[in-house]
Amino acid sequence: MSYKQTFVTRKLYNDGTEKFIIKNGYSPNTEKMQRAKRRKRLLKEIELKSITPQGQLDFESMQKYEKKKAEFDRKYASKLENAVRSMNRSKNNLMDILKSNEFNFFVTLTFDKTKIDRLDDNKTRKAFTQWANNITRNLPNLIYVAVPEYHKKGGLHFHLLIGGATAEDLGLEDSGKRVKSGRCKGQIIFNVSKWNRKGFSTATEILDINAVKFYLSKYLTKSKVDPRFYNKKRFYVSRNIKRPQVEKFAFPCTDTFDIFDSIIKEDYNIDYEDTKKEYCVLSRQS
Repeated sequence: MSYKQTFVTRKLYNDGTEKFIIKNGYSPNTEKMQRAKRRKRLLKEIELKSITPQGQLDFESMQKYEKKKAEFDRKYASKLENAVRSMNRSKNNLMDILKSNEFNFFVTLTFDKTKIDRLDDNKTRKAFTQWANNITRNLPNLIYVAVPEYHKKGGLHFHLLIGGATAEDLGLEDSGKRVKSGRCKGQIIFNVSKWNRKGFSTATEILDINAVKFYLSKYLTKSKVDPRFYNKKRFYVSRNIKRPQVEKFAFPCTDTFDIFDSIIKEDYNIDYEDTKKEYCVLSRQS
């Protein structure tokens, strides 16, 4: 039997802030989940049979249509739901990492089509990880977070936040160009000489870290649910990247006591709240 519980996840960041994710719900019932899957599969079979009109269309053509429709649903319907959940998890994990580390350069790396087939995702991802492994091997204090994005002409390029390294460490060279607009107008745009063998690059010194962290996280959801990212990494990090400390708790809900309702929310910043779903995200300075 499943009983209602309050699930609490506490995250402690390096700057001393705490985040609490609180949700009322029930422990998973595997037997019930299996029954629901069987029932859903049976209902789908019944629906497919009932929508086949008799005597109105050629049965063979209708059968082919239903076969294609079933094949499409089998391939993509569940993947779409999983992709949305995966994207949200990736964004939350990325925000946790960005909040736990300090960075001083924003870098964009693009591949030169004369040096690598930049439309081949496997080759470009492999080339990036080789470059990243090499540079962190030579600069053990360097940390990075990299988010791949598809540009308009197809193929991946990478946006990075880099910390723990100087301009000299990265081999930054003045490109002769300047930022044309915005709060960083007039800022020097560098090239990363250590990337020259693979393609083109731009790098700028970070002036507003919070704005840049938010800007990087937007790349995860910019293309919404892109099937090209199915079963692929949504972002890359160096091995020495810092993450928040995470603790998880579960408390039973009773008729007389419910932790979700008993929290004094005036003592916290409410980042998100959905009272109907009994879900909230709170934060505070510890």
